[in-house]
Amino acid sequence: MLKKEAEVYQAQGEYYDPVATTAAYLELRDRDKAFLWLNKAHDAHGLLFIKARREFDGVRNDPRYSDLLRRMGLPL
Repeated sequence: MLKKEAEVYQAQGEYYDPVATTAAYLELRDRDKAFLWLNKAHDAHGLLFIKARREFDGVRNDPRYSDLLRRMGLPL
């Protein structure tokens, strides 16, 4: 459902916050979709404050999180 909502917003040319979508998928405990949107968030605007945002606490031990930090040039 969240993906469908994002597609509708994008089709209408409206902004859809990928960080909010990431947080929603994390709440649903769907890490795969959360990382899909986390990467979209990185592509869209660089994920400022990624290491400080509490909504990402649940994935900090995931290797994909470390990989994303490396790609961003941030220390682990």
